[in-house]
Amino acid sequence: MRVLSALTITASALLGLLTLGQLIPLPLADFVGGVAVVYWAWVALAAAALLVTAVLLWRRRRTVPRAVAALLACLALAVYGTAGARQVAWAQQQGAEVTAGSVLGVAQVADVPDATISCADSRGRTLPATVYTPANPGGAPVLVWIHGGAWNSGSHTATVHNRWLADRGYLVYSLEYTLASSEEHTWDQLVPQLQCGIQTIADDAATRGANTSAVGLLGESAGGHLALLLGTTMPITGACGGEMPEVAAVAVEYPAANPGLTAGLDPLMAAVTRQRQTLLAGCTATECPERFTAITPGEHVRADSAPSLLVVPEKDHVVPPQGAFDLVARLQETGVDTEALVVPAADHGFDGNTADLPAQVFRLRAVEWLEQHGLEPVG
Repeated sequence: MRVLSALTITASALLGLLTLGQLIPLPLADFVGGVAVVYWAWVALAAAALLVTAVLLWRRRRTVPRAVAALLACLALAVYGTAGARQVAWAQQQGAEVTAGSVLGVAQVADVPDATISCADSRGRTLPATVYTPANPGGAPVLVWIHGGAWNSGSHTATVHNRWLADRGYLVYSLEYTLASSEEHTWDQLVPQLQCGIQTIADDAATRGANTSAVGLLGESAGGHLALLLGTTMPITGACGGEMPEVAAVAVEYPAANPGLTAGLDPLMAAVTRQRQTLLAGCTATECPERFTAITPGEHVRADSAPSLLVVPEKDHVVPPQGAFDLVARLQETGVDTEALVVPAADHGFDGNTADLPAQVFRLRAVEWLEQHGLEPVG
Protein backbone atom coordinates (compact mmCIF):
# COMPACT_ATOMS: atom_id res chain seq x y z
CA MET A 1 0.00 0.00 0.00
CA ARG A 2 2.87 2.37 0.74
CA VAL A 3 4.36 1.73 -2.70
CA LEU A 4 1.00 2.38 -4.39
CA SER A 5 0.58 5.54 -2.34
CA ALA A 6 4.06 6.79 -3.27
CA LEU A 7 3.52 6.05 -6.95
CA THR A 8 0.12 7.75 -6.97
CA ILE A 9 1.42 10.86 -5.20
CA THR A 10 4.46 11.09 -7.53
CA ALA A 11 2.42 10.59 -10.71
CA SER A 12 -0.19 13.10 -9.59
CA ALA A 13 2.52 15.64 -8.78
CA LEU A 14 4.09 15.29 -12.23
CA LEU A 15 0.73 15.48 -13.96
CA GLY A 16 -0.22 18.44 -11.80
CA LEU A 17 2.95 20.27 -12.82
CA LEU A 18 2.11 19.83 -16.50
CA THR A 19 -1.46 20.92 -15.83
CA LEU A 20 -0.35 24.06 -14.00
CA GLY A 21 1.80 24.84 -17.04
CA GLN A 22 -1.44 25.09 -19.02
CA LEU A 23 -2.84 27.64 -16.58
CA ILE A 24 0.15 29.82 -15.70
CA PRO A 25 3.50 30.46 -17.44
CA LEU A 26 5.94 27.82 -16.20
CA PRO A 27 9.11 27.40 -18.28
CA LEU A 28 9.26 23.97 -19.95
CA ALA A 29 6.16 22.71 -18.11
CA ASP A 30 3.95 24.92 -20.29
CA PHE A 31 5.43 23.42 -23.47
CA VAL A 32 5.47 19.78 -22.33
CA GLY A 33 1.97 20.18 -20.94
CA GLY A 34 0.88 21.65 -24.26
CA VAL A 35 2.36 18.75 -26.20
CA ALA A 36 0.46 16.39 -23.90
CA VAL A 37 -2.78 17.88 -25.25
CA VAL A 38 -2.10 15.83 -28.40
CA TYR A 39 -2.90 12.82 -26.20
CA TRP A 40 -5.55 14.56 -24.11
CA ALA A 41 -7.86 11.53 -23.99
CA TRP A 42 -5.13 9.30 -22.56
CA VAL A 43 -4.06 12.02 -20.13
CA ALA A 44 -7.66 12.44 -18.98
CA LEU A 45 -8.03 8.68 -18.52
CA ALA A 46 -4.78 8.56 -16.53
CA ALA A 47 -5.95 11.50 -14.41
CA ALA A 48 -9.26 9.76 -13.73
CA ALA A 49 -7.45 6.59 -12.67
CA LEU A 50 -5.13 8.57 -10.39
CA LEU A 51 -8.08 10.45 -8.93
CA VAL A 52 -9.94 7.25 -8.04
CA THR A 53 -6.78 5.69 -6.59
CA ALA A 54 -5.90 8.80 -4.57
CA VAL A 55 -9.42 9.09 -3.16
CA LEU A 56 -9.45 5.40 -2.13
CA LEU A 57 -6.05 5.78 -0.50
CA TRP A 58 -7.18 8.94 1.28
CA ARG A 59 -10.28 7.22 2.62
CA ARG A 60 -8.07 4.44 3.95
CA ARG A 61 -5.70 6.89 5.62
CA ARG A 62 -6.38 10.61 5.48
CA THR A 63 -3.03 12.28 4.87
CA VAL A 64 -2.25 15.64 3.29
CA PRO A 65 -0.11 14.20 0.43
CA ARG A 66 -2.94 11.86 -0.58
CA ALA A 67 -5.45 14.71 -0.51
CA VAL A 68 -3.15 16.89 -2.62
CA ALA A 69 -2.68 14.01 -5.07
CA ALA A 70 -6.45 13.72 -5.46
CA LEU A 71 -6.81 17.46 -6.01
CA LEU A 72 -4.03 17.54 -8.62
CA ALA A 73 -5.52 14.57 -10.47
CA CYS A 74 -8.90 16.27 -10.40
CA LEU A 75 -7.37 19.46 -11.78
CA ALA A 76 -5.65 17.53 -14.60
CA LEU A 77 -8.89 15.74 -15.46
CA ALA A 78 -10.74 19.06 -15.64
CA VAL A 79 -8.08 20.90 -17.70
CA TYR A 80 -7.31 18.15 -20.21
CA GLY A 81 -10.93 17.07 -20.40
CA THR A 82 -11.94 20.63 -21.22
CA ALA A 83 -9.18 20.93 -23.82
CA GLY A 84 -10.37 17.73 -25.45
CA ALA A 85 -14.01 18.79 -25.42
CA ARG A 86 -13.09 22.07 -27.11
CA GLN A 87 -11.13 20.25 -29.81
CA VAL A 88 -13.94 17.76 -30.43
CA ALA A 89 -16.51 20.55 -30.84
CA TRP A 90 -14.18 22.52 -33.10
CA ALA A 91 -13.29 19.49 -35.23
CA GLN A 92 -16.96 18.70 -35.76
CA GLN A 93 -17.53 22.28 -36.92
CA GLN A 94 -14.65 21.86 -39.38
CA GLY A 95 -16.17 18.69 -40.83
CA ALA A 96 -13.80 16.16 -39.28
CA GLU A 97 -14.92 12.66 -38.44
CA VAL A 98 -14.89 12.22 -34.67
CA THR A 99 -14.34 8.57 -33.82
CA ALA A 100 -12.82 6.61 -30.96
CA GLY A 101 -9.72 6.18 -33.12
CA SER A 102 -9.34 9.90 -33.75
CA VAL A 103 -9.97 10.82 -30.11
CA LEU A 104 -7.58 8.19 -28.75
CA GLY A 105 -5.13 8.61 -31.60
CA VAL A 106 -4.89 4.92 -32.45
CA ALA A 107 -5.65 5.16 -36.19
CA GLN A 108 -2.23 6.40 -37.28
CA VAL A 109 -1.63 7.46 -40.90
CA ALA A 110 1.38 5.73 -42.49
CA ASP A 111 3.64 7.95 -44.62
CA VAL A 112 5.65 5.57 -46.82
CA PRO A 113 7.11 7.08 -50.03
CA ASP A 114 7.16 5.40 -53.43
CA ALA A 115 10.47 6.75 -54.72
CA THR A 116 13.32 9.18 -54.09
CA ILE A 117 14.83 11.64 -56.57
CA SER A 118 17.90 13.87 -56.39
CA CYS A 119 17.75 17.66 -56.67
CA ALA A 120 20.87 19.74 -57.37
CA ASP A 121 21.11 23.36 -56.25
CA SER A 122 22.99 26.27 -57.82
CA ARG A 123 26.07 25.42 -55.75
CA GLY A 124 26.23 21.87 -57.06
CA ARG A 125 24.98 20.30 -53.86
CA THR A 126 22.62 17.35 -54.31
CA LEU A 127 19.68 16.89 -51.97
CA PRO A 128 16.97 14.22 -51.95
CA ALA A 129 13.21 14.48 -52.31
CA THR A 130 10.85 11.61 -51.60
CA VAL A 131 7.93 11.00 -53.94
CA TYR A 132 4.39 9.95 -53.04
CA THR A 133 2.41 9.00 -56.13
CA PRO A 134 -1.36 8.83 -56.51
CA ALA A 135 -3.09 5.88 -58.12
CA ASN A 136 -3.37 7.90 -61.35
CA PRO A 137 -0.61 10.54 -61.67
CA GLY A 138 -1.81 11.65 -65.09
CA GLY A 139 -2.89 15.28 -64.78
CA ALA A 140 -2.45 15.20 -60.99
CA PRO A 141 -1.66 18.51 -59.27
CA VAL A 142 1.80 18.72 -57.70
CA LEU A 143 2.46 19.47 -54.03
CA VAL A 144 5.81 20.13 -52.34
CA TRP A 145 6.15 19.53 -48.60
CA ILE A 146 8.94 21.33 -46.68
CA HIS A 147 9.76 19.81 -43.31
CA GLY A 148 10.29 21.60 -40.03
CA GLY A 149 12.92 21.31 -37.33
CA ALA A 150 14.04 24.85 -36.47
CA TRP A 151 16.06 25.01 -39.74
CA ASN A 152 18.79 22.92 -38.10
CA SER A 153 17.18 19.50 -37.72
CA GLY A 154 14.42 17.35 -39.13
CA SER A 155 14.29 15.42 -42.38
CA HIS A 156 12.33 15.17 -45.61
CA THR A 157 11.46 11.62 -44.52
CA ALA A 158 9.92 12.75 -41.21
CA THR A 159 6.52 13.66 -42.63
CA VAL A 160 3.02 12.61 -41.62
CA HIS A 161 0.55 13.86 -44.25
CA ASN A 162 2.04 13.08 -47.65
CA ARG A 163 0.71 9.57 -48.20
CA TRP A 164 -2.78 10.72 -47.20
CA LEU A 165 -2.53 13.56 -49.74
CA ALA A 166 -1.28 11.22 -52.47
CA ASP A 167 -4.19 8.87 -51.79
CA ARG A 168 -6.49 11.85 -52.52
CA GLY A 169 -5.02 12.32 -56.00
CA TYR A 170 -1.99 14.58 -55.49
CA LEU A 171 1.56 13.91 -56.66
CA VAL A 172 3.51 14.87 -53.53
CA TYR A 173 7.21 15.54 -53.03
CA SER A 174 8.96 16.05 -49.71
CA LEU A 175 12.00 18.21 -50.39
CA GLU A 176 15.17 18.29 -48.29
CA TYR A 177 17.28 21.41 -47.70
CA THR A 178 20.64 22.14 -46.11
CA LEU A 179 20.34 22.25 -42.33
CA ALA A 180 21.84 25.20 -40.49
CA SER A 181 24.76 24.63 -38.11
CA SER A 182 27.47 26.49 -36.28
CA GLU A 183 29.70 25.87 -39.33
CA GLU A 184 27.14 26.84 -41.97
CA HIS A 185 24.50 29.54 -41.55
CA THR A 186 21.94 28.93 -44.26
CA TRP A 187 19.66 31.96 -43.99
CA ASP A 188 20.52 33.21 -47.50
CA GLN A 189 20.85 29.76 -49.14
CA LEU A 190 17.47 28.19 -48.50
CA VAL A 191 15.21 30.09 -50.89
CA PRO A 192 17.45 29.65 -53.98
CA GLN A 193 18.13 26.05 -52.99
CA LEU A 194 14.45 25.26 -52.68
CA GLN A 195 13.73 27.07 -55.95
CA CYS A 196 16.18 24.73 -57.69
CA GLY A 197 14.58 21.76 -55.97
CA ILE A 198 11.11 22.80 -57.10
CA GLN A 199 12.37 23.13 -60.68
CA THR A 200 13.74 19.58 -60.54
CA ILE A 201 10.48 18.39 -59.04
CA ALA A 202 8.50 20.03 -61.85
CA ASP A 203 10.70 18.26 -64.41
CA ASP A 204 10.25 14.91 -62.67
CA ALA A 205 6.51 15.44 -62.28
CA ALA A 206 6.21 16.12 -66.00
CA THR A 207 7.72 12.71 -66.77
CA ARG A 208 4.99 11.19 -64.61
CA GLY A 209 2.28 13.00 -66.55
CA ALA A 210 1.33 15.39 -63.77
CA ASN A 211 0.10 18.95 -64.22
CA THR A 212 3.18 21.12 -63.66
CA SER A 213 1.77 24.52 -64.57
CA ALA A 214 1.48 25.32 -60.86
CA VAL A 215 2.40 23.77 -57.53
CA GLY A 216 1.10 23.92 -53.98
CA LEU A 217 3.50 24.40 -51.08
CA LEU A 218 2.97 22.90 -47.64
CA GLY A 219 5.05 22.68 -44.50
CA GLU A 220 5.22 22.81 -40.74
CA SER A 221 7.12 25.04 -38.31
CA ALA A 222 10.39 26.10 -39.99
CA GLY A 223 9.18 24.42 -43.18
CA GLY A 224 6.00 26.45 -42.93
CA HIS A 225 8.14 29.57 -42.79
CA LEU A 226 10.04 28.52 -45.91
CA ALA A 227 6.82 27.68 -47.78
CA LEU A 228 5.41 31.11 -46.93
CA LEU A 229 8.66 32.81 -47.90
CA LEU A 230 8.65 31.04 -51.27
CA GLY A 231 5.00 31.97 -51.70
CA THR A 232 5.83 35.66 -51.34
CA THR A 233 9.15 35.74 -53.22
CA MET A 234 8.91 33.14 -56.03
CA PRO A 235 10.41 34.68 -59.19
CA ILE A 236 9.59 33.87 -62.79
CA THR A 237 13.12 32.57 -63.33
CA GLY A 238 14.53 30.26 -60.67
CA ALA A 239 17.97 30.27 -59.06
CA CYS A 240 19.08 27.46 -61.37
CA GLY A 241 17.75 29.14 -64.50
CA GLY A 242 14.60 28.27 -66.36
CA GLU A 243 11.00 29.15 -65.68
CA MET A 244 9.54 28.48 -62.25
CA PRO A 245 6.07 26.95 -61.86
CA GLU A 246 3.52 29.25 -60.32
CA VAL A 247 2.81 28.80 -56.62
CA ALA A 248 -0.96 28.42 -56.72
CA ALA A 249 -1.47 28.13 -52.96
CA VAL A 250 0.30 27.63 -49.64
CA ALA A 251 -1.05 25.67 -46.66
CA VAL A 252 1.04 25.46 -43.49
CA GLU A 253 0.69 24.41 -39.86
CA TYR A 254 2.22 26.09 -36.79
CA PRO A 255 4.55 28.11 -39.06
CA ALA A 256 7.47 30.23 -37.88
CA ALA A 257 6.00 33.06 -39.94
CA ASN A 258 8.36 35.62 -38.36
CA PRO A 259 11.66 33.85 -37.56
CA GLY A 260 12.98 36.87 -35.65
CA LEU A 261 10.11 37.02 -33.17
CA THR A 262 10.54 35.90 -29.55
CA ALA A 263 7.96 38.12 -27.81
CA GLY A 264 5.56 36.11 -25.69
CA LEU A 265 7.83 33.11 -25.19
CA ASP A 266 8.90 32.08 -21.70
CA PRO A 267 12.56 32.86 -20.83
CA LEU A 268 13.76 29.31 -21.44
CA MET A 269 12.12 28.94 -24.84
CA ALA A 270 13.16 32.47 -25.84
CA ALA A 271 16.80 31.51 -25.13
CA VAL A 272 16.40 28.35 -27.23
CA THR A 273 14.91 30.41 -30.06
CA ARG A 274 17.81 32.87 -29.99
CA GLN A 275 20.22 29.94 -30.21
CA ARG A 276 18.35 28.65 -33.27
CA GLN A 277 18.44 32.13 -34.81
CA THR A 278 22.21 32.14 -34.39
CA LEU A 279 22.54 28.79 -36.15
CA LEU A 280 20.35 30.01 -39.00
CA ALA A 281 21.81 33.48 -39.54
CA GLY A 282 25.05 33.59 -37.55
CA CYS A 283 23.46 36.10 -35.15
CA THR A 284 20.21 36.78 -33.35
CA ALA A 285 17.45 38.94 -34.80
CA THR A 286 18.49 41.72 -32.41
CA GLU A 287 22.12 41.55 -33.55
CA CYS A 288 21.46 41.46 -37.31
CA PRO A 289 17.90 42.61 -37.99
CA GLU A 290 18.60 43.09 -41.69
CA ARG A 291 19.15 39.36 -42.18
CA PHE A 292 15.88 38.48 -40.53
CA THR A 293 14.06 41.18 -42.48
CA ALA A 294 15.32 39.48 -45.65
CA ILE A 295 13.80 36.14 -44.65
CA THR A 296 10.55 37.34 -43.09
CA PRO A 297 7.60 36.63 -45.45
CA GLY A 298 5.68 39.68 -44.29
CA GLU A 299 8.44 41.92 -45.63
CA HIS A 300 7.96 40.59 -49.17
CA VAL A 301 4.18 40.57 -49.56
CA ARG A 302 2.94 41.74 -52.94
CA ALA A 303 -0.32 41.61 -54.84
CA ASP A 304 0.64 38.35 -56.60
CA SER A 305 1.77 36.54 -53.45
CA ALA A 306 0.33 33.05 -53.16
CA PRO A 307 -3.00 32.57 -51.35
CA SER A 308 -2.06 31.21 -47.93
CA LEU A 309 -3.78 29.16 -45.25
CA LEU A 310 -2.08 29.27 -41.84
CA VAL A 311 -3.26 26.75 -39.24
CA VAL A 312 -2.11 28.15 -35.91
CA PRO A 313 -2.21 26.54 -32.44
CA GLU A 314 -3.90 28.63 -29.79
CA LYS A 315 -1.12 28.02 -27.26
CA ASP A 316 2.13 27.80 -29.22
CA HIS A 317 5.01 27.86 -26.72
CA VAL A 318 7.69 27.42 -29.43
CA VAL A 319 6.69 29.88 -32.15
CA PRO A 320 4.82 33.08 -31.18
CA PRO A 321 1.44 32.91 -32.99
CA GLN A 322 1.52 36.69 -33.41
CA GLY A 323 3.93 36.26 -36.32
CA ALA A 324 1.29 34.30 -38.23
CA PHE A 325 -1.46 36.78 -37.42
CA ASP A 326 0.72 39.71 -38.53
CA LEU A 327 1.44 38.00 -41.86
CA VAL A 328 -2.24 37.22 -42.44
CA ALA A 329 -3.12 40.86 -41.80
CA ARG A 330 -0.40 42.03 -44.20
CA LEU A 331 -1.55 39.66 -46.94
CA GLN A 332 -5.18 40.68 -46.49
CA GLU A 333 -4.27 44.37 -46.64
CA THR A 334 -2.58 43.69 -49.98
CA GLY A 335 -5.64 41.88 -51.31
CA VAL A 336 -4.21 38.35 -51.18
CA ASP A 337 -6.65 35.62 -50.23
CA THR A 338 -5.48 34.31 -46.88
CA GLU A 339 -6.85 32.78 -43.70
CA ALA A 340 -5.67 31.98 -40.18
CA LEU A 341 -7.37 28.95 -38.65
CA VAL A 342 -6.78 28.70 -34.88
CA VAL A 343 -6.70 25.25 -33.28
CA PRO A 344 -8.18 25.50 -29.75
CA ALA A 345 -6.08 24.29 -26.80
CA ALA A 346 -3.32 23.12 -29.17
CA ASP A 347 0.43 23.68 -28.95
CA HIS A 348 3.32 23.44 -31.39
CA GLY A 349 3.48 20.08 -33.16
CA PHE A 350 -0.22 19.36 -32.74
CA ASP A 351 -0.02 16.74 -35.50
CA GLY A 352 2.55 14.66 -33.61
CA ASN A 353 -0.22 12.08 -33.48
CA THR A 354 -1.31 11.83 -37.12
CA ALA A 355 -4.69 10.38 -36.17
CA ASP A 356 -5.73 13.16 -33.80
CA LEU A 357 -8.42 15.69 -34.62
CA PRO A 358 -6.20 18.77 -35.29
CA ALA A 359 -4.09 16.75 -37.74
CA GLN A 360 -7.23 15.52 -39.45
CA VAL A 361 -8.65 19.04 -39.71
CA PHE A 362 -5.39 20.37 -41.14
CA ARG A 363 -5.48 17.80 -43.92
CA LEU A 364 -9.13 18.47 -44.72
CA ARG A 365 -8.78 22.25 -44.73
CA ALA A 366 -5.50 22.13 -46.68
CA VAL A 367 -7.13 20.09 -49.46
CA GLU A 368 -10.12 22.42 -49.45
CA TRP A 369 -7.80 25.42 -49.75
CA LEU A 370 -5.78 23.83 -52.55
CA GLU A 371 -8.91 22.98 -54.50
CA GLN A 372 -10.26 26.50 -54.10
CA HIS A 373 -7.10 27.82 -55.75
CA GLY A 374 -6.94 25.56 -58.77
CA LEU A 375 -5.19 22.47 -57.42
CA GLU A 376 -8.03 19.98 -57.62
CA PRO A 377 -7.27 16.29 -58.28
CA VAL A 378 -8.63 14.87 -61.53
CA GLY A 379 -11.19 12.09 -61.72
